[in-house]
Amino acid sequence: MKNDMVVFAVEGYNRYSIAALAGILDQELPELPVTFVQSRVLPEQIEELARQHRRVVLAFSFMSPQLPQLLPILVELRARPENVIMVAGGPHASGEPAGTLGLGFDVVVMGEGEVTFPALLRRIFAGESYGDVPGIAYLTDDGKLVRNRRGPWVDLDAYPPY
Repeated sequence: MKNDMVVFAVEGYNRYSIAALAGILDQELPELPVTFVQSRVLPEQIEELARQHRRVVLAFSFMSPQLPQLLPILVELRARPENVIMVAGGPHASGEPAGTLGLGFDVVVMGEGEVTFPALLRRIFAGESYGDVPGIAYLTDDGKLVRNRRGPWVDLDAYPPY
């Protein structure tokens, strides 16, 4: 995983969810580099990060009211390098996985991501199929929506505070 990286798209509204996920990644995948980039500068910075790493997972967490400010950024990111995989989570993505995937995301984490997100990253960075990871949705090559079974129940009290 040394040549891989997770980039969290940061805005004021998602700082708590990102902090929690980053803390979990620090525990679950301590060797994985994680960085935080303001959403508005992602299109420029992702190009450079993609050149420096084998695979880059660009992670977003957002609610429906934030979608209008994200749309211009997502339009720019449609032309991202092939080694950049976009993952969406949060209330909007969980409630509307098909629409979220239609925005250009490769995978949606539905529900709590404390178990699902690290499991998904392990598969992506190992170059393995993530098609059977519980708690995700994605589109097949022919555009069919796949919603996997729910992820495991998550006891949020079992995770350290961020």
